[in-house]
Amino acid sequence: MFNCRLLMTDVDGTLVDSSRRLVPENAVAIRRAVLEKGVKFAICSGRISGGSRHFFSDIGIADDILVAFSGGRVTVSGEVIFNATVNPETARMLHRDAVKAGIENYIYAGDSWYINKYSPWLDYETRVVGVEGKIMNLEKLLDLIEEGKCDPVNKMLFMSHDWDAIKLLEEKYNAEIPDKIEAFRSENQFLELMPVGVNKGTALKVVCDKLGISIADTMAVGDFYNDQAMIEAAGLGVVMGNAPEPLKRCGDYVTGTNDEAGLASAIEKFILNV
Repeated sequence: MFNCRLLMTDVDGTLVDSSRRLVPENAVAIRRAVLEKGVKFAICSGRISGGSRHFFSDIGIADDILVAFSGGRVTVSGEVIFNATVNPETARMLHRDAVKAGIENYIYAGDSWYINKYSPWLDYETRVVGVEGKIMNLEKLLDLIEEGKCDPVNKMLFMSHDWDAIKLLEEKYNAEIPDKIEAFRSENQFLELMPVGVNKGTALKVVCDKLGISIADTMAVGDFYNDQAMIEAAGLGVVMGNAPEPLKRCGDYVTGTNDEAGLASAIEKFILNV
Protein backbone atom coordinates (compact mmCIF):
# COMPACT_ATOMS: atom_id res chain seq x y z
CA MET A 1 0.00 0.00 0.00
CA PHE A 2 1.32 3.44 -0.96
CA ASN A 3 2.33 5.51 2.06
CA CYS A 4 3.06 9.09 1.00
CA ARG A 5 5.51 10.99 3.20
CA LEU A 6 6.39 13.77 0.74
CA LEU A 7 4.13 15.49 -1.79
CA MET A 8 5.88 17.60 -4.43
CA THR A 9 3.82 19.63 -6.87
CA ASP A 10 4.37 21.94 -9.79
CA VAL A 11 2.72 25.39 -9.71
CA ASP A 12 1.55 26.61 -13.12
CA GLY A 13 -0.88 24.18 -14.69
CA THR A 14 -1.03 22.12 -11.49
CA LEU A 15 -1.45 24.01 -8.21
CA VAL A 16 -3.10 27.01 -9.85
CA ASP A 17 -5.86 27.29 -12.44
CA SER A 18 -5.57 28.68 -15.96
CA SER A 19 -5.86 32.21 -14.55
CA ARG A 20 -2.83 31.49 -12.30
CA ARG A 21 -4.99 31.54 -9.15
CA LEU A 22 -4.57 29.03 -6.33
CA VAL A 23 -7.38 26.49 -6.60
CA PRO A 24 -9.26 26.49 -3.23
CA GLU A 25 -9.85 22.72 -3.32
CA ASN A 26 -6.12 22.16 -3.80
CA ALA A 27 -5.31 24.31 -0.78
CA VAL A 28 -7.77 22.39 1.39
CA ALA A 29 -6.47 18.98 0.26
CA ILE A 30 -2.82 19.94 0.80
CA ARG A 31 -3.55 21.38 4.23
CA ARG A 32 -5.36 18.19 5.23
CA ALA A 33 -2.51 16.01 3.93
CA VAL A 34 -0.01 17.99 6.01
CA LEU A 35 -2.04 18.39 9.19
CA GLU A 36 -3.94 15.10 9.26
CA LYS A 37 -1.49 12.69 7.62
CA GLY A 38 1.84 14.31 8.51
CA VAL A 39 2.90 14.56 4.86
CA LYS A 40 5.68 16.98 3.97
CA PHE A 41 4.74 19.38 1.19
CA ALA A 42 7.14 20.80 -1.39
CA ILE A 43 6.59 23.27 -4.21
CA CYS A 44 8.68 22.61 -7.31
CA SER A 45 8.44 25.27 -10.01
CA GLY A 46 10.32 26.88 -12.84
CA ARG A 47 9.60 30.19 -11.15
CA ILE A 48 12.05 32.28 -9.15
CA SER A 49 11.84 31.56 -5.40
CA GLY A 50 9.95 34.76 -4.65
CA GLY A 51 7.32 33.84 -7.20
CA SER A 52 6.23 30.68 -5.35
CA ARG A 53 7.01 31.08 -1.64
CA HIS A 54 3.74 32.87 -0.86
CA PHE A 55 1.74 29.75 -1.69
CA PHE A 56 2.71 28.18 1.65
CA SER A 57 0.97 30.93 3.60
CA ASP A 58 -1.84 31.07 1.05
CA ILE A 59 -2.48 27.37 1.68
CA GLY A 60 -2.18 27.87 5.43
CA ILE A 61 0.79 25.66 6.28
CA ALA A 62 4.20 26.27 7.81
CA ASP A 63 6.14 23.94 5.52
CA ASP A 64 8.79 25.72 3.48
CA ILE A 65 10.33 23.23 1.06
CA LEU A 66 10.78 25.19 -2.12
CA VAL A 67 12.37 24.20 -5.41
CA ALA A 68 12.96 27.06 -7.85
CA PHE A 69 14.30 27.21 -11.42
CA SER A 70 12.89 23.76 -12.30
CA GLY A 71 15.29 22.09 -9.89
CA GLY A 72 18.20 24.52 -9.98
CA ARG A 73 17.77 25.82 -6.43
CA VAL A 74 16.42 23.95 -3.40
CA THR A 75 15.57 25.66 -0.12
CA VAL A 76 14.41 23.91 3.05
CA SER A 77 13.25 26.06 5.97
CA GLY A 78 15.08 29.05 4.53
CA GLU A 79 18.38 27.18 4.00
CA VAL A 80 19.65 26.82 0.43
CA ILE A 81 20.78 23.19 0.26
CA PHE A 82 21.34 23.00 -3.48
CA ASN A 83 22.24 25.70 -6.00
CA ALA A 84 23.25 24.79 -9.55
CA THR A 85 24.54 27.33 -12.06
CA VAL A 86 25.07 27.68 -15.81
CA ASN A 87 28.57 28.34 -17.12
CA PRO A 88 28.77 32.07 -18.08
CA GLU A 89 30.28 31.24 -21.50
CA THR A 90 27.39 28.90 -22.24
CA ALA A 91 24.91 31.53 -21.03
CA ARG A 92 26.47 34.10 -23.35
CA MET A 93 26.24 31.73 -26.31
CA LEU A 94 22.57 31.03 -25.55
CA HIS A 95 21.76 34.72 -25.19
CA ARG A 96 23.34 35.46 -28.55
CA ASP A 97 21.39 32.58 -30.13
CA ALA A 98 18.18 34.13 -28.83
CA VAL A 99 19.07 37.58 -30.11
CA LYS A 100 19.95 36.15 -33.53
CA ALA A 101 16.66 34.24 -33.68
CA GLY A 102 14.63 37.24 -32.53
CA ILE A 103 13.50 35.37 -29.43
CA GLU A 104 13.19 37.10 -26.06
CA ASN A 105 15.18 35.66 -23.17
CA TYR A 106 15.55 36.10 -19.42
CA ILE A 107 18.46 35.37 -17.13
CA TYR A 108 17.66 34.20 -13.60
CA ALA A 109 20.40 34.74 -11.03
CA GLY A 110 19.83 34.25 -7.32
CA ASP A 111 16.74 36.16 -6.24
CA SER A 112 16.63 38.36 -9.35
CA TRP A 113 15.75 38.00 -13.00
CA TYR A 114 16.88 40.14 -15.91
CA ILE A 115 15.69 41.04 -19.39
CA ASN A 116 17.71 42.79 -22.09
CA LYS A 117 15.16 45.49 -22.90
CA TYR A 118 11.54 46.29 -22.28
CA SER A 119 9.02 44.03 -23.97
CA PRO A 120 5.52 42.77 -23.15
CA TRP A 121 7.17 39.63 -21.80
CA LEU A 122 8.52 41.74 -18.91
CA ASP A 123 4.98 42.69 -17.90
CA TYR A 124 3.79 39.11 -18.35
CA GLU A 125 6.43 37.54 -16.11
CA THR A 126 6.11 40.24 -13.47
CA ARG A 127 2.36 39.72 -13.36
CA VAL A 128 2.63 35.93 -13.13
CA VAL A 129 5.37 35.60 -10.51
CA GLY A 130 4.94 38.85 -8.62
CA VAL A 131 8.65 39.67 -8.79
CA GLU A 132 9.62 42.58 -11.00
CA GLY A 133 12.33 41.94 -13.53
CA LYS A 134 15.34 44.18 -14.06
CA ILE A 135 16.08 45.71 -17.45
CA MET A 136 19.79 45.39 -18.10
CA ASN A 137 22.09 44.75 -21.02
CA LEU A 138 22.56 41.00 -20.68
CA GLU A 139 26.05 41.06 -22.21
CA LYS A 140 27.11 43.47 -19.46
CA LEU A 141 25.35 41.35 -16.84
CA LEU A 142 27.30 38.30 -17.97
CA ASP A 143 30.51 40.35 -17.76
CA LEU A 144 29.69 41.13 -14.12
CA ILE A 145 28.91 37.50 -13.43
CA GLU A 146 32.25 36.39 -14.90
CA GLU A 147 33.95 39.00 -12.70
CA GLY A 148 32.20 37.64 -9.63
CA LYS A 149 30.28 40.88 -9.09
CA CYS A 150 26.81 39.37 -9.53
CA ASP A 151 25.09 36.11 -8.61
CA PRO A 152 25.76 33.34 -11.15
CA VAL A 153 23.16 32.21 -13.68
CA ASN A 154 20.75 29.62 -12.29
CA LYS A 155 18.55 29.39 -15.36
CA MET A 156 17.76 31.00 -18.69
CA LEU A 157 14.38 31.13 -20.32
CA PHE A 158 13.53 31.63 -23.99
CA MET A 159 10.00 32.72 -24.83
CA SER A 160 8.14 33.15 -28.08
CA HIS A 161 4.63 32.92 -29.48
CA ASP A 162 6.23 30.91 -32.29
CA TRP A 163 5.89 27.49 -30.62
CA ASP A 164 7.65 25.73 -33.50
CA ALA A 165 10.74 27.93 -33.08
CA ILE A 166 10.87 27.06 -29.38
CA LYS A 167 10.52 23.33 -30.10
CA LEU A 168 13.24 23.46 -32.77
CA LEU A 169 15.68 25.13 -30.36
CA GLU A 170 14.89 22.52 -27.72
CA GLU A 171 15.69 19.76 -30.22
CA LYS A 172 18.82 21.57 -31.44
CA TYR A 173 20.33 22.01 -27.98
CA ASN A 174 19.51 18.48 -26.85
CA ALA A 175 21.13 17.09 -29.99
CA GLU A 176 24.16 19.37 -30.24
CA ILE A 177 25.19 20.50 -26.75
CA PRO A 178 23.74 18.03 -24.20
CA ASP A 179 27.05 18.28 -22.31
CA LYS A 180 26.54 22.03 -21.75
CA ILE A 181 22.85 22.56 -21.06
CA GLU A 182 19.56 20.86 -20.16
CA ALA A 183 16.80 22.12 -22.46
CA PHE A 184 13.11 21.42 -21.98
CA ARG A 185 9.81 23.22 -22.44
CA SER A 186 7.77 24.25 -19.39
CA GLU A 187 4.92 25.50 -21.61
CA ASN A 188 4.63 25.57 -25.38
CA GLN A 189 6.00 29.13 -25.51
CA PHE A 190 8.76 28.65 -22.89
CA LEU A 191 12.12 26.91 -23.25
CA GLU A 192 13.96 26.37 -19.96
CA LEU A 193 17.76 26.17 -20.13
CA MET A 194 19.34 24.59 -17.07
CA PRO A 195 22.70 23.33 -15.81
CA VAL A 196 23.52 19.85 -17.07
CA GLY A 197 22.04 17.06 -14.97
CA VAL A 198 19.63 19.36 -13.15
CA ASN A 199 15.87 18.94 -13.32
CA LYS A 200 12.87 18.49 -11.05
CA GLY A 201 13.68 14.80 -10.63
CA THR A 202 17.12 15.51 -9.21
CA ALA A 203 15.54 18.14 -6.94
CA LEU A 204 13.12 15.54 -5.58
CA LYS A 205 16.08 13.32 -4.70
CA VAL A 206 17.89 16.23 -3.01
CA VAL A 207 14.84 16.93 -0.83
CA CYS A 208 14.44 13.24 0.04
CA ASP A 209 18.08 12.99 1.09
CA LYS A 210 17.74 16.09 3.27
CA LEU A 211 14.57 14.85 5.00
CA GLY A 212 15.57 11.19 5.21
CA ILE A 213 12.58 10.06 3.14
CA SER A 214 12.65 7.18 0.67
CA ILE A 215 11.81 8.32 -2.84
CA ALA A 216 9.40 5.37 -2.97
CA ASP A 217 7.28 7.24 -0.41
CA THR A 218 6.84 10.35 -2.55
CA MET A 219 4.11 11.60 -4.82
CA ALA A 220 4.87 14.12 -7.55
CA VAL A 221 2.29 15.99 -9.63
CA GLY A 222 2.89 18.05 -12.77
CA ASP A 223 1.56 19.01 -16.17
CA PHE A 224 4.38 19.65 -18.65
CA TYR A 225 7.66 18.31 -19.97
CA ASN A 226 9.82 20.00 -17.32
CA ASP A 227 7.86 17.89 -14.78
CA GLN A 228 8.60 14.58 -16.48
CA ALA A 229 11.78 13.73 -14.55
CA MET A 230 10.01 14.43 -11.24
CA ILE A 231 6.96 12.38 -12.21
CA GLU A 232 9.12 9.43 -13.30
CA ALA A 233 11.37 9.60 -10.22
CA ALA A 234 8.60 9.67 -7.62
CA GLY A 235 7.10 6.62 -5.97
CA LEU A 236 3.80 7.73 -7.45
CA GLY A 237 3.85 10.01 -10.48
CA VAL A 238 0.62 11.87 -11.21
CA VAL A 239 0.03 13.71 -14.48
CA MET A 240 -2.54 16.48 -14.78
CA GLY A 241 -5.40 16.08 -17.25
CA ASN A 242 -4.30 19.26 -19.03
CA ALA A 243 -0.87 17.78 -19.80
CA PRO A 244 0.27 16.92 -23.36
CA GLU A 245 -0.65 13.37 -24.36
CA PRO A 246 2.97 12.09 -24.49
CA LEU A 247 3.50 13.15 -20.87
CA LYS A 248 0.38 11.31 -19.73
CA ARG A 249 2.07 8.07 -20.77
CA CYS A 250 4.97 8.75 -18.38
CA GLY A 251 3.02 8.76 -15.12
CA ASP A 252 1.28 6.19 -12.94
CA TYR A 253 -2.03 8.03 -12.89
CA VAL A 254 -3.76 10.80 -14.84
CA THR A 255 -5.98 13.08 -12.76
CA GLY A 256 -8.33 15.93 -13.71
CA THR A 257 -7.23 19.24 -15.18
CA ASN A 258 -5.97 22.23 -13.22
CA ASP A 259 -9.34 23.90 -13.75
CA GLU A 260 -11.07 20.84 -12.29
CA ALA A 261 -8.99 20.71 -9.08
CA GLY A 262 -7.19 17.65 -10.43
CA LEU A 263 -4.43 18.00 -7.85
CA ALA A 264 -6.96 17.87 -5.01
CA SER A 265 -8.58 14.79 -6.54
CA ALA A 266 -5.23 12.97 -6.63
CA ILE A 267 -4.44 13.92 -3.03
CA GLU A 268 -7.84 12.70 -1.89
CA LYS A 269 -7.42 9.41 -3.75
CA PHE A 270 -3.85 8.50 -2.80
CA ILE A 271 -3.15 10.34 0.47
CA LEU A 272 -6.43 11.11 2.22
CA ASN A 273 -8.05 7.88 1.00
CA VAL A 274 -11.46 9.41 0.47
